[in-house]
Amino acid sequence: MLVPYVRSPLLEHDLICQTCGQTSKTRYVHPFRPEFFRTTDVNPGQDQPICGPCYDAWIEEHQASRQFSNDPDIDHVVVGWLKGIGMGADETQAALEKIPQEVLSAIPRRSLQCLMAGVFAKAPGFGLCSRPGLGKSQAVAAILRAGVTQNATNVAPFKRLPTKMKAIAWMNVFLTVNRWRRDGIDPQVAIDIRQAQEAKLLILDDLGREVRRSTIGEDVATGHLDAIITHRDREGLPTIWTSNLSEDELVERYETPFFRRLTRLNPPAWIQ
Repeated sequence: MLVPYVRSPLLEHDLICQTCGQTSKTRYVHPFRPEFFRTTDVNPGQDQPICGPCYDAWIEEHQASRQFSNDPDIDHVVVGWLKGIGMGADETQAALEKIPQEVLSAIPRRSLQCLMAGVFAKAPGFGLCSRPGLGKSQAVAAILRAGVTQNATNVAPFKRLPTKMKAIAWMNVFLTVNRWRRDGIDPQVAIDIRQAQEAKLLILDDLGREVRRSTIGEDVATGHLDAIITHRDREGLPTIWTSNLSEDELVERYETPFFRRLTRLNPPAWIQ
């Protein structure tokens, strides 16, 4: 999967490859010394900003070898990561070109830039709300897939790709909350909650679709969801969420305090 390069909006100054002169405006430039193994007694060093193609050439010129091996099939790696964080098979194949323009326009620009650049920890959160079937979930999945792909592509020449993606958690609220209700005090429930609380970026898909049986205070499973949102709000962690409900319907279903904690850092965009 080829994705367009997007410069991280968090960079205050452009990094310049000391070999070819290309900057981080047009390609990823590694800011410091990458990992490698020397195979000769001569140590030429590589401690200046350098881009991936120039680093590959440097490795060959100095007969150095990396101390790691990566799967050359980046798309295969990315799909494995996305399945591991909880995305469904169709969501891992979501395509940027299929995002409806009205959905794309509703996503805050800075959030979109961060996600597409593969920067997740500081991507501002947001919510997408509309009638069913507009493609909100597929849009978020496609943008996330593109960002994860760029992140992996940036990293691959310089360091070992991890076997799992730990920065992001994807939660289908309908499936997860109903499983919590079914499983009760199963240890996996506590693992789900902790992962959702501590992820650098959490995606809550289809919020409000789960069957509401009682108030948050009386429904343990919905209370778990409230605990996740409360923790993330206190820690300033971004959340991306989608829903087919209006603001009034969300307040009625989850009550005002929950809605305020959800939207304080992650404001909703109402797509007509």
